[in-house]
Amino acid sequence: MTSLVGDLTPAELRIDGDTYVLQFGEEKAPLFAVWRSEGAQSAEIPWTKGLCRIIERDGESRTVEVGESGLEIEASEKPRYIRPAAGSAT
Repeated sequence: MTSLVGDLTPAELRIDGDTYVLQFGEEKAPLFAVWRSEGAQSAEIPWTKGLCRIIERDGESRTVEVGESGLEIEASEKPRYIRPAAGSAT
């Protein structure tokens, strides 16, 4: 997490039941961390149409295309990080 966050400042924390979505940085190049205190459940991340990179806690990552309806991701006790894919913006 430290290598992803760097010197970004926490901008907003959203809590929905046991699901936490923490945004770092500005809207132009945000980094989101999403996790749950218990169990797994779908969570919505505020993302506009385009590409994003989902990074797992172990560093494994994949690029995902986000449609008109936004990004829906499974949140669990293992944090996931979401950031713009190289060459794209939110």
